[in-house]
Amino acid sequence: LNSVFREIEEQRQVVNDLEEDKLNLGVFFSQNSELAQAQKKLMMMEKQLMMKKRMEAYQQKQRMFDTNPAVNPYDREFSDTPVQPRQVIEQDQDCQLTAW
Repeated sequence: LNSVFREIEEQRQVVNDLEEDKLNLGVFFSQNSELAQAQKKLMMMEKQLMMKKRMEAYQQKQRMFDTNPAVNPYDREFSDTPVQPRQVIEQDQDCQLTAW
């Protein structure tokens, strides 16, 4: 990951340099397409890093569930409290608040 962070910082520096040139040259700046490509590349690199971090977090969570099934909230087999069925309310019964 350190090399990825380094590459992103280098790309940020390229974008910053081009943006600074654009500010200094104003109308005479002729590298608009280069700046747009550099910004897009930086955005994609950051997005790829974010997705990589998300995937690592997901895989770590999955490993945790695999090693300790008691912490898995989706596994009903290890639940301590039994699930109580809902009480059936008769159709003709009216609510006390609305019964006038």
